[in-house]
Amino acid sequence: MRYLRNFDLSKIEKIQFDVLIIGSGITGLFTALNLKGLKRIGLLTKDKLEKSETAYAQGGIAGVVSNNDSIDSHVEDTLKVGDGIGVRDRVKILVEEGTKRIKDLEALGVSFDRINNEYDLNREGGHSIPRIVHKSDYSGSEIIKTLIKEVKQSKGITVFEDYMAVDLIKDGDQCHGLVALDVLNEKLIFFKSTSVILATGGAGQVYSTTTNPQVSTGDGVAMAFRANTKLSDLEFFQFHPTALYEQVNPRFLITEALRGEGAVLRDKNGDRFLQGIHPDADLAPRDFVVREMFKKLKRDKCEHLYLDATGVSEKVMENKFFSIFQKCKEEGIDISKDYIPVFPAAHFLIGGILIDEWGRTNIKGLFAAGESANSFIHGANRLASNSLLEGLVFGKRIADYILSDCPNQEFDLENNYNENKGKWIGEISLKRNLLQEIMFEYVGIRRNVDGLKKAEIALNDFDRLLECDLQQKDGLELQNLVIISKLIIKAALMRKESRGVHFREDFPEHNDKEFKKHLVLEKDNDSYWI
Repeated sequence: MRYLRNFDLSKIEKIQFDVLIIGSGITGLFTALNLKGLKRIGLLTKDKLEKSETAYAQGGIAGVVSNNDSIDSHVEDTLKVGDGIGVRDRVKILVEEGTKRIKDLEALGVSFDRINNEYDLNREGGHSIPRIVHKSDYSGSEIIKTLIKEVKQSKGITVFEDYMAVDLIKDGDQCHGLVALDVLNEKLIFFKSTSVILATGGAGQVYSTTTNPQVSTGDGVAMAFRANTKLSDLEFFQFHPTALYEQVNPRFLITEALRGEGAVLRDKNGDRFLQGIHPDADLAPRDFVVREMFKKLKRDKCEHLYLDATGVSEKVMENKFFSIFQKCKEEGIDISKDYIPVFPAAHFLIGGILIDEWGRTNIKGLFAAGESANSFIHGANRLASNSLLEGLVFGKRIADYILSDCPNQEFDLENNYNENKGKWIGEISLKRNLLQEIMFEYVGIRRNVDGLKKAEIALNDFDRLLECDLQQKDGLELQNLVIISKLIIKAALMRKESRGVHFREDFPEHNDKEFKKHLVLEKDNDSYWI
């Protein structure tokens, strides 16, 4: 099967940069700002700058910013939630440098909520104390607006909106840029650079029920796989417990911080079902809460459960959760007296492109950070609000490394690839919907070998899509979703245990002897454990 597309680079328009960044979420924008003035930077995003996963983030950023907290406490919470396979040294980097990065955001103009000049900190599931800095319940939107303003005002950063990265260009084990699709003009461009940063976000659109926007199709991960970059831990896909129950994709996220203020989950009879089965009850780690919710949904044969926020004061709702209040009001839900119908939704890709502590991959000149990367921080289950922190910390580390240690290299453009235009296949949206339904049904919250095998067989019917150069955005996205889906299934079959967000009904217990480690996948090599 041919994964890497073929291009005659001598016939494609070339644009050259010192550094090329793919993605306009917090990771891509913050990395660009840490390189500005020193490098010629190209920043590509396949939609508008504002259309990123970060913009949807409600909860905020976890960080040690109060005298009641400590580095050790945040590290231990992260490792505990990661269920045995988080790497302590990487987590320490995240937490120790995270406080500085939060201060960097404030210096750029991000305004986090304060009370009497002290941070108004939220608590979310898995955290032992409140440590989430936030801006009401639209933290991501506030951060993105601020970073976009700075990027637009920065000389040396050239932004390409509506440009979708298609494939990396390599010469041996050195990355030399990538080919991208000018979406509006359906034209291919070769962006030449010996430093490429993949900050393309997650892949929630693999599933029919997700909080991720339509752009979250795993492009960076699939593109890296085609170039034989190492991937790891793709079996771990985190579902968020409380997405508003509605027949849309994506679904509206209801932040965990609302439970931190006293909201509780209830079943169809109005009973609290998490009390007595976990010491933290409704603030237990997400993997536990989601599995118990799914168990309830199946046992009671109901379409959704409820989040009861009637005990949260009106003042807190107005000040901290205004966007949630407004959305529920639009849906005819009066939070002061009505329960909110909720359902778990795919939320965060924990695995991804394997990186080291400086964001480097096994391909020279190719870096990754944020949700598209696997830094070994999250282990088998991400601690709430560590994701934006990860993007900041590793984005800054990549920028520091590039500024200090990346030489420029040249290579011959001629005869590296042969032109192969392929053909267009229709009915892309129908195929995408079918793929999402298969993945949610068989490779979602609860898995077993029979369901995984059914999904594996069903996805074989999509293989012909991977044989064609679908040079339109929808077709390219579907190809990437197919690749990500097949890799998730492969990894889920190989991990014959339950750990973190990966729950195998046929292997419900931990198997530390064989599986307390990380699974690495490569296109041209056998998978292996490290």
